Amino acid sequence: MAYQTIGIGPADLLIDKPQYFPIDLLWEEPSFLDFGHGLATFSRAVWFDVRGTGSSDAINHTEGRLIESNVDDMLAVLDDLRCDRVFVVGLAPSNALMFAATHPERTKGLVLINPTVRIRRADDYPAGLSDDSYADLVSLVERTWGTGWLTSRFAGTMAQDEAFLRWCARCERLSMTHDEGYWRTRVVLDLDLRHVLSTIGVPTLVITRAASDRAPQSRYVASHIAGAQTLEFSGDDSWFADEGAGSSTRSRHSSPEGCSLTMWIGSSRR
Repeated sequence: MAYQTIGIGPADLLIDKPQYFPIDLLWEEPSFLDFGHGLATFSRAVWFDVRGTGSSDAINHTEGRLIESNVDDMLAVLDDLRCDRVFVVGLAPSNALMFAATHPERTKGLVLINPTVRIRRADDYPAGLSDDSYADLVSLVERTWGTGWLTSRFAGTMAQDEAFLRWCARCERLSMTHDEGYWRTRVVLDLDLRHVLSTIGVPTLVITRAASDRAPQSRYVASHIAGAQTLEFSGDDSWFADEGAGSSTRSRHSSPEGCSLTMWIGSSRR
């Protein structure tokens, strides 16, 4: 397991990042650097590559075990750091949510940014993608892995920045092979973790952008976690790291997501 810690506390944060961002490349992107430094001002933030990605060891493709394996990796990192309890920050769809549900004794609080528990539409879940949209997405992932398309699809205005697109493409290629990326993406796209939401009993904050494609799914998550607090910001960007960084000036602004989770974790520690 490869991991990094940034900052010296007093809060411990375990960051569940998207798996196609290897930790060795995170800090080459200015918006990620700003986001990470912001967290480090009040915490010891732990960033890691789950097995099968980045600098961590490979893993077998065991049917139905990817999310459970990722949670095992999160526990392994905490045990290696001798860290009993953390705030878990979910920047990816499912690992943080599953960790909090299955290990509440290790979870002080849960922050979910643009979360989802199911991608595909169902009769009792209209927030998901239609079958045609799902099929198109799967096909695009298979054909475009390594070009940065998957990553930039969720980056809103950042996707207009050529330097950011080149970084996304490098992250995809260096995080995992094409076959590994396609397998992991298919697993996530086929997940249905709706049954987990009612089991979460830790303090939870859900943050989303009101006009983003993910907003209906994030609202579903928030409405099915008892006592969850919700923050919605304007705009359609799902990129959480840097407000306005897609402009040609690459200006440095604190994202509302970063500011909000900082204040929420600070108040939760009191």
